[in-house]
Amino acid sequence: MSVASSQSRLPPCQHEDGDKHRKARILVGYTAATGLAADMALFSRPSEAIATCKATGNSRSAAQPIGMPLGTRSAGEAIPKSGARGYDPPRLSQILLENTRVCSPFPTDGRDMIRMGGSRFSQPRGGSLKYGKHGVNRVKIRSMGGLHLNPGLLPPFCFDLTRTSSPQPASSSYIPQQTKTFTMSTDSTDIEIAPNGVAAVEPARRVNEAQKTMWQSLRNNPKVLFIAFFASLGGFEYGYQQGVLGQSLVMTRFKDNFPAVVGSSSATGWLTSVLQLGGIVGSLSAGVLGEIISRKYTMFIACLWVILGSYLYVGAHEGVSSLLYAGRFFTGLGVGLFSGVGPLYNAELSAPEMRGLLVSFYQFATILGIMLSFWVGYCSNFIGGTGEGQTNLAWRLPSIIQGIPAVALAIGIWFMPFSPRWLVKVGRDEEAKKTMAWMRKLPVDDELVQIEYLEIKAESVFEKRVFERDLPKLASKKSNAFVEQFAQYAMCLNSKDNIKRVLTGFFIMFFQQWSGIDAIIYYATNIFITLGLTGGTTALLATGVTGVVFIVSTVPAMLIIDKVGRKPMLLVGSIVMAVSMVIVGIIVAKFGHDWPHHVAAGWVAVALIWVYIAGFGATWGPVSWTLVSEIFPLSIRAKGASIGAMSNWLNNFAIAFFVPPMLQAWAWGTYIFFAGFLVVGIFAVWFFLPETKNATLEDMDRVFKSRTGEIDARLMREVQEEVGLVALVEARSAAQYEKRDIHESQIEKL
Repeated sequence: MSVASSQSRLPPCQHEDGDKHRKARILVGYTAATGLAADMALFSRPSEAIATCKATGNSRSAAQPIGMPLGTRSAGEAIPKSGARGYDPPRLSQILLENTRVCSPFPTDGRDMIRMGGSRFSQPRGGSLKYGKHGVNRVKIRSMGGLHLNPGLLPPFCFDLTRTSSPQPASSSYIPQQTKTFTMSTDSTDIEIAPNGVAAVEPARRVNEAQKTMWQSLRNNPKVLFIAFFASLGGFEYGYQQGVLGQSLVMTRFKDNFPAVVGSSSATGWLTSVLQLGGIVGSLSAGVLGEIISRKYTMFIACLWVILGSYLYVGAHEGVSSLLYAGRFFTGLGVGLFSGVGPLYNAELSAPEMRGLLVSFYQFATILGIMLSFWVGYCSNFIGGTGEGQTNLAWRLPSIIQGIPAVALAIGIWFMPFSPRWLVKVGRDEEAKKTMAWMRKLPVDDELVQIEYLEIKAESVFEKRVFERDLPKLASKKSNAFVEQFAQYAMCLNSKDNIKRVLTGFFIMFFQQWSGIDAIIYYATNIFITLGLTGGTTALLATGVTGVVFIVSTVPAMLIIDKVGRKPMLLVGSIVMAVSMVIVGIIVAKFGHDWPHHVAAGWVAVALIWVYIAGFGATWGPVSWTLVSEIFPLSIRAKGASIGAMSNWLNNFAIAFFVPPMLQAWAWGTYIFFAGFLVVGIFAVWFFLPETKNATLEDMDRVFKSRTGEIDARLMREVQEEVGLVALVEARSAAQYEKRDIHESQIEKL
């Protein structure tokens, strides 16, 4: 980008004279997270400045220019040292003594930097930035609340650098003789200083608007609710199938009809794990089908598989178990497809202020499905009685109910729009604009619709450029769409740092599954019977409580994950889960041979299983999926997350297959076995897992010793300029500044 073009798009700077208020308004630039330039520098000479704003020094009457070379410096590049052209540390420090307002049109999860030569800010927990020792000054700005998902829809935000005095002496001749503290605040929201030195800034006006209008938007926009509800039925199916089989295995009529399945731990393992086998195939094909035939039609195919699988399972009759296996496999195909495209579809259609909620809604629907499957099994167990009078409907009803949401979604999906991102990717741009306008209740030519469209367009072009860069031979010739999609997985293995990221994602899911969670989910009822709960009815009731504990423990995790961090949550969760498993193992080893005389010990073990479930629901459950989505750079994020999901399904398959024989042969040793994996997981998390809370793409680059994120960011910046996104957003920012200036001047006149 040329200097001239930079100047033409900058918002106006202003200098206000007066004893009480002297401020300079300057543009920070764009963040590396969106691929835009992330540098700003302050210089003391106009010759070094691209755009200048004047601020009066405290001890000088002459105005000092503040310059911002937008996009001309790379992140991490040092400011010229003392004596270099355009650099005067003493005069520069004078500028800092005045109130300065800084505005940014792109407050996203990345690095907006303010650099001040010869100085730096230290960042104590007290919420202030201290003008400290000699060095390069950086202020990192980061938005919160998930708003970075669509930065183009955010207005500019501003904060003030306000001077206060501190008695601490300066330790360098390059700074004033008295250390200064600059407290930063937005129009209505203070800046939060993160422990790792990152200042987390919420754009006050936009965040306040989002907090006030999110529920209003949901209430006033039935289209969004309709789409969120029906798309989340896929998540419900994904969760429901995980708990539905375990209840059938302890029902009297099911055991009478299929003694070969119930009487063999190997057969039970196969019946459970064949669903995961279908899930592996479904999840691998979800990304490919979603890109080729659309997310919408992929979900429709998933519905058909679930409907077919559910009613094949219901059609199984006495002595013929083949339909049970076929039904489970086809259901697995369906839920595997759902897991790959459902959350993606919800995210791509949601408005920015609702996106985090609706994506979480999908995850919540999954856990809700698990809980309801437990309670449906408990209730259906009473059909015809719990003894010999029990009817076949007792074990068939849960699977009949499983097919109903799939039927509803298969019908409702024809009233749902295509994903705008998919429409843009296949060249149906006008239809994409109309879809976004319909969802937002705005005209097609509205500025916000145009910005969101250009953002999507930039992402589509970016993906194409990355494919051409990393797979030039394949990109140079016309190839099959399926071949292209599968070939993109090779991009995840084209460098050492990408391989490290893939392995990290794989092992996150490995330790999540080998914590033993799905052993409890799939076989909860049988496990409770082995812990001394007499009769299938009591065990089914305890299983229902397990579902309630699971869903209740997950809600707080969604609220604290961005405050506490990923690693602390995983470490605490692993410790709680490991201790619970060890104590359960000890109880089973000591009292398992005579439960009738140690009923209390059995209930203690059951309670510890509930503690274990709560530990997982509050930590490993939500955190592992969050981590997998954060460790990959832009160019391989989708495929990297897909590999993480595949790891989850593969390890899920192994757990489902091996646990029945383990419970039969090892008894108490099964619990110690999973506790051992949790202990190993604690060390793996502590020593090898990066903390991704508030981490930028560049932070991940440093962890994996690469420049992939930086290179991707630069390419994204070029693409965003090419499609016109940068120009449109900067023009909108300038208009916002002008309106704010007029408003402030009117207030001052009053």
